[in-house]
Amino acid sequence: MDLLATSGAIEDHETARAFLAGQDPAIVAEAAKNAAGDNWTSLLKSALYGEEPVDPAPLHTAAAALAERRGPDAISLFTLNYDDLLESALRNASTDFEEGEVEVFSREKSSPRAPRGAYEVHHLHGFLPPNATSSDSVILTLTDYNRLGQRRTTWQESALHDSLQKGPLILAGTSYRDPDIRQWIHDLTCDGESGEVLVFLAREGMGLDRVQFNRVEAALKTQWSALGVQVIATHDYSDAAQALRELPFVGVPGYLPPSERAAALWQTHVEDFSILQKGDSDELNHDLETLQDLLPNFTNLTLWLADGAGGLVRWAANDRTYRHPEYLRRAVPGHDSDWIAGQCIGRNGQLVRDIPQAGSTARWRSVAATPLVVEFSSAPALPCGVISAASTKQVAEEQVDDVNAVFAELSEKWSLLLEIRTGVYGQHSPL
Repeated sequence: MDLLATSGAIEDHETARAFLAGQDPAIVAEAAKNAAGDNWTSLLKSALYGEEPVDPAPLHTAAAALAERRGPDAISLFTLNYDDLLESALRNASTDFEEGEVEVFSREKSSPRAPRGAYEVHHLHGFLPPNATSSDSVILTLTDYNRLGQRRTTWQESALHDSLQKGPLILAGTSYRDPDIRQWIHDLTCDGESGEVLVFLAREGMGLDRVQFNRVEAALKTQWSALGVQVIATHDYSDAAQALRELPFVGVPGYLPPSERAAALWQTHVEDFSILQKGDSDELNHDLETLQDLLPNFTNLTLWLADGAGGLVRWAANDRTYRHPEYLRRAVPGHDSDWIAGQCIGRNGQLVRDIPQAGSTARWRSVAATPLVVEFSSAPALPCGVISAASTKQVAEEQVDDVNAVFAELSEKWSLLLEIRTGVYGQHSPL
């Protein structure tokens, strides 16, 4: 849509959106490329990277963490993106594990190949780094796809085939609508000799609510099974990222899946209900006083906890204590949760949201929330809770960075408190 407008193919974004809605995006890209002329590469880079630096998404980070665990010779990395975010995530993962900067090679053509010991990122639809002067390798328009489809064999399919001989191929974070990807996967699975192909399908990318998703889940798995692909259904993109983080730990002695880890932490709170209720309420009240020094319009602070059974529980607040767990409010987490705290843990990221005021008498105008990510022994870190607070005034755009900074500190503090309650604080994973 942005390319249509910035290239001059269509004058305004609203018309561009309507034009795109009823057509194949690859055909629409033809119009943008034709209108852009010699400025096509520049417009593509602007659309990809914008004016501000872009950070890797959670799925990039999870894939990079998995690669770091496996090592460059034991894993193959593929992306349909044209940007360098996966490469950035790989370099960040190396720094996080204190092994120094690793060599990362971006492959966009049949050759050259990565040197031994370097991570090789296969850009199946081309690569356009921020300093690119040409977009020749980019496959975006219908003409690009048609040219690729005319080739009897492609380096992309060969690379996928070679990878499948070493182990399962995991597909995550794509819509699988590209005709070449569907053809390649078909060719890889139809002979029955290649390895297993797994696909993460997130409800978040399908535009379905929970009820609709439950109704179609069996059909989704059946249709993909007919294509030789095993489906792993998730609700949120962050679920797929967490699943990738879990893979290196499966089979490690003492490993528990995410739901069981969250349930164990929740049970700890239920067993010490009265003591922790009073203590957490007092601590939240203390934190609110500190928060108000910088953000005076925030007048409440709430701690939510995952219960391990698919729910998010309003565990404690600065202005009250509860007598029994049955009195606690519960919310359904996820990207489309009715509660901002639920959206926060569903996305595993900080949120600042204005509250719609149409017909509302509520005093709150904005809500800020941050996930609490807990470290576990013999398992990866897991979002197990949320700290949220409401403001009597809308958070202005220029205040968002300050709000995020304050809530990042709250997240660090309360994540550590929850980690201590798991009983493994100070221990280290054997991996």
